[in-house]
Amino acid sequence: MRTTQVAQTDALQQAIVQRLAHLSPELKRAADYILSNSDTVAMQSLRQTAKQSLIKPATFSRLARSLDFEGFEELRNLCRDEVRMRSRSFAEKASALQHSGIASDTSFLRRHAAASVENIDRLVETIDDSRLARIVETLVRARTVVLIGALSSAALIDYLGYSAQMALANWHVVMGSHRSMAMALPEIGGDDAVLVLSQQPYARTAVAAARQAKDRGAAVVAIVDSYSAPVADFANEVVFAPTASPHFFASEVSTVLFLEALLSLVVQRSGQKAQRRIAEVEQENHRSGEYWQG
Repeated sequence: MRTTQVAQTDALQQAIVQRLAHLSPELKRAADYILSNSDTVAMQSLRQTAKQSLIKPATFSRLARSLDFEGFEELRNLCRDEVRMRSRSFAEKASALQHSGIASDTSFLRRHAAASVENIDRLVETIDDSRLARIVETLVRARTVVLIGALSSAALIDYLGYSAQMALANWHVVMGSHRSMAMALPEIGGDDAVLVLSQQPYARTAVAAARQAKDRGAAVVAIVDSYSAPVADFANEVVFAPTASPHFFASEVSTVLFLEALLSLVVQRSGQKAQRRIAEVEQENHRSGEYWQG
């Protein structure tokens, strides 16, 4: 059984997503329920889960076997593992790191690199061509693209915004405070798009922004580290960027890779207008002396 191979945070998502395309509609419905309600499933019996979800117990049992588990109990244990991993604080993760018995500095480096590669592989596996094309098209066609991130996500959104502004004058960063969002979001509507980056621990302001953007008719693209992230409930498109690693903090390698690829695809689709803006920004930086001349 592969449980030991995926006994990291987000192992539940990995176990299901790898087989999702091959599941019947009925089993996909059961899988979606477990991904969205893993906290509840972890604490309930099969009978209770079936009653609450209005899905037959036998369907959950078949789902478990389809995922290479011996039965539903083993799948429920994975839900429990995920709940426990999510509840660990950064300090607890740092303590676990300090007591992990890593043989050498290079040993940790290799482990961290391997986890980053696995995260990238999982990112690529879980986003298909059609969904990525829809997201790119949404951002290209939008009158305004609002970029939102709070807490640890703010730095990555700021990086995306800095890069985007070189090519796209209609992309704007809104930092994760109630005041800045209150000023920016009332201006958006059905012709606009909002890209929200939300990772554990989830920022209340980012969830509120996604809800408000949806209410105003804007297209919401959410990049999350878990399918159970609260902003997913208010998103038109959801991208799962795994962050698991031996690092005490979330690993952002797969997230940065997706943000860079997404921006490149939008610039590619934006044609000469984006190219001219990049050239103008570079020329102005040279003219103003912002670039080091040597």
